[in-house]
Order: sequence, then structure tokens, then C-alpha cells
Amino acid sequence: MLLKTMLATATFLAVALSPVAAQDKVKINISGSDTMNLLTQRLAETYSKKHANVEISVRGGGSGTGIADLLNGLVDIAQASRKMKEKEIATAKENGYDPAEYVVALDGIAIAVHESNPVKSLTIGQLRALYSGAVKNWSEIDPNLPSAPVVLFSRESNCGTYDFFKEHVMKDATFAPNTSYLAATAAVANSVTKEPNAIGFGGVSYFVRPEGLRVVPISVDKDSPAVNPIDVVHHHVNLAVIQDGSYPISRPLQYYTPEEASGEVKSFLDWIISDEGQAIVLREEYIPLGNSAPTSESKAQ
Repeated sequence: MLLKTMLATATFLAVALSPVAAQDKVKINISGSDTMNLLTQRLAETYSKKHANVEISVRGGGSGTGIADLLNGLVDIAQASRKMKEKEIATAKENGYDPAEYVVALDGIAIAVHESNPVKSLTIGQLRALYSGAVKNWSEIDPNLPSAPVVLFSRESNCGTYDFFKEHVMKDATFAPNTSYLAATAAVANSVTKEPNAIGFGGVSYFVRPEGLRVVPISVDKDSPAVNPIDVVHHHVNLAVIQDGSYPISRPLQYYTPEEASGEVKSFLDWIISDEGQAIVLREEYIPLGNSAPTSESKAQ
């Protein structure tokens, strides 16, 4: 009995004197963009290892979900692959918040087709025609392409990728009725690999290595050069064309906080844009900020 008491006392003292147990852990809750989810998880894991008193919870659900969680006081950070909308900012202020934005990385929206599709490039206008249903057959794009109906895959409407594509490519045109909406970019990539006549889009990092598909170079119009967001020789993201905005569907990836960040949240955000944090961005096949980041306004016409 005495031995048990001594052991219990020793355990209590060890916990009490532990630097982590001596203070409550700081918890940071993050939700939102599925495009950013893998990146945020890797950043959170590394940061928590370096700061044992910080516990970071990360979940997806889409940019719209993350922003809604932020407006309802459910999370400390919303990850978003699109800018907050004016009505969301207005709602935030009605709820007593004044959201702050932190751009942490860049991204390009890749356009993928099945590996058997010989299409060499597409313009923004042709993309719009395909996804609006104005063009229903691949041969309408080019007589040398298969005479086959186009199979359309898109991210779901709660997703920031969908919103960005709708605004900058579709120009708010309606998607064709036969469009299939999928909950994750990985699902879009997987679906394209299984359907010879398919086309899909999503964050470029998800399309670097999947077998069975090909990323298509995109141009602003027929008189502009087509740019591929993938370096097809070395099989990695073509960082330069996204950092300088020459790839026409480039965008920032950002976090939103209810107010200007402070405490551990600010420390976490500051670390992400440090050399160490941006090295993780690069390692995970996202695009680090660089010296000439594109704005949220794509060059797509």
C-alpha cells in the first residue's frame, strides 16, 4: 500500500511539474476548404510538434462551411480557397466580428482530361462552353477530337474551388444539367481517370501524379499562349507560372480569423509565412508565396 502511495505521489509530481501539464493546452480549431485541408494538416502537425502546448484540430467541409463556422463562433480559423463574399463580411459584422485575412499559399486550378483524350489545349472561352453545355461533343472543340459526348465533373457548390471557377471561368454562366458534382478534388481526379470522355477541375496539387489523366494547358484566348500548371518533364507543379500569374486560373489560398489574430493563432500564422512554413507548402505540392504573388483577380477573360 505504501509503495502504491509513493508511486502515485511520484506520478502526480511528474505531471504537475511537466511544462505542458503545468498549463492548459491552447486549442486552435480550423475548418473549411477541402483544397487546403491536406496542407493545413501538415502545417498543424509540424507546428504542434514544435509547440507542445498547442493542439490544432483541422477538418474540411468546403470554404463555405469554414466561413459559416467562423461567423458562428465555432472555429478560430476558416481556411478558404476563395475570398469572403460581401454578404459574409456583412454577416460577420452583424455578429460582432471584423474578419482578418491571411494569404498563406497560392494555387492554380488544373483542368484534367482522361489520358486518352488528345486535346492539346483549351481557352477560357472553350472551358466555359464545355461546362455551360454550349458545346456538348468533343469534336465541336476540334474535328480531330473524338466524336463523343463530354462528361463533366465539378466540385460541389459549397466549395471555394467551385465558386472561383464559376466567377473567373464561367463568368456566372449556369453549369450544364449533366454536370456531376463531387465532394472532393481527389474524387474528381479519380472519376476522370475512369471516363475517357471526361473533364474535371481542382487544385493543381491533386493532379500532379494520378495515373490515367492528363492536365491540359490553358490560355486566356486563342491569341494567347497556352500555359500548363504542371511541369510534365519533372512531374511537379510549375511554380513560376502560378506565382507570376501567367497561368490564367491562379488564385491565393487564405485563412480568415474573426478579428486580427493574436496569441498562439498569430504565432501559428506568422510561422506559416516564414521560410520554414513555406518550405512545407512547397513540399506538399502547393505553391509558396514567392516574390510576385498573383492577386485574387485571375487573368481569365
